[in-house]
Amino acid sequence: MPRRPDVARRQELAKGAFDVLRTRGMQTSMSELADALGVKRPTLYFYFPDVGAVFETVLDQTYLALTELVLNRVKNIDHPLDRLRAVVDATISFHRERPQLIGGLFQLWAMGGRDFQTVLERERRAVVAARDALVADMRAGIAKKQVRPCEAERVVDLVLAVVDGVLVHHVIGIARPEGVLEELADRIIEPLRVDGLEQALDLWWFFFGPMVAHLYGGMVEGREAELSAMFREYLAAATLKVAPTVDEFMGACVQRDIVRAKILRQMRDVLILLSPVCLGPAFRHGEGNWQAGTGYRETMRHSQWLNLAGFPGAAVPMGFSGEGLPIGVQVIGRPNEDELVLAVAVALEEARGKWEWPRENV
Repeated sequence: MPRRPDVARRQELAKGAFDVLRTRGMQTSMSELADALGVKRPTLYFYFPDVGAVFETVLDQTYLALTELVLNRVKNIDHPLDRLRAVVDATISFHRERPQLIGGLFQLWAMGGRDFQTVLERERRAVVAARDALVADMRAGIAKKQVRPCEAERVVDLVLAVVDGVLVHHVIGIARPEGVLEELADRIIEPLRVDGLEQALDLWWFFFGPMVAHLYGGMVEGREAELSAMFREYLAAATLKVAPTVDEFMGACVQRDIVRAKILRQMRDVLILLSPVCLGPAFRHGEGNWQAGTGYRETMRHSQWLNLAGFPGAAVPMGFSGEGLPIGVQVIGRPNEDELVLAVAVALEEARGKWEWPRENV
């Protein structure tokens, strides 16, 4: 029976051979390499047919070790942006612990002596597979409303390009990865994180759109002519072709509780929020609509999440639009802190002064 290579021994020899080749170059013969490693030439040939095979083995071991480290870092992380950040941190820390690795690989690439296109193509496929997995993870996060809509490929390519740049700087001795990675996280990764409000808006529409329309459906069937034009328009926009299921409703209830918990965590040290009541002045009668991205669903988004999450809020008129319509400020508090919301609303009213009603015929 043919002798089987000892995997651990092969890895040990590859590591030692890598250090020798990095110092002496790829022109080193197998005999010279065997002498430097303190093994017989047949033993070296048993594990590696030529010097190029040593280089390939080192590359394979590098990617395998890095992959294992990354998988261990991300396996218990739930959010795709946190997983992306973990991949970045793991890659940087991996090479920090192996300061000569990248420089040595660059040296061996440059010295050549073998057709490395085949080697590089294989490694390129591994990198592309990892990149595609990150893109797929980002797209899944977008679909789940965990990540803001974005060009997932561009984001991942940018992140990986920054990591590559940091590693090159590491080789030439000018790396300051902490500052670079903080900028990467603050300017690229974190702005893509859905903080709960976008999910809240989608959930609000599910409960007050399709669910409410479903409840009204049986009551108004055959009596549509008696409905107002606005209510008919609402039902047309909110009614689904397939009625919501009990499982969908219960799933939305769970998501509502999760979103509420997220917002509560973000308001842990914030007693009061101030925001607009809506994005613009009131619509004229008959001009509003319930279509996505326009009308009430868009203009009232600042109030919808309170309605969904059950946070106390108060609207205080503070001025007028150019058309003479009232513009208000919304005071938002944490659950069960209604008294504080009302106290802040009173303070705003007192600071505003006596309220003058809008002029007639606006």
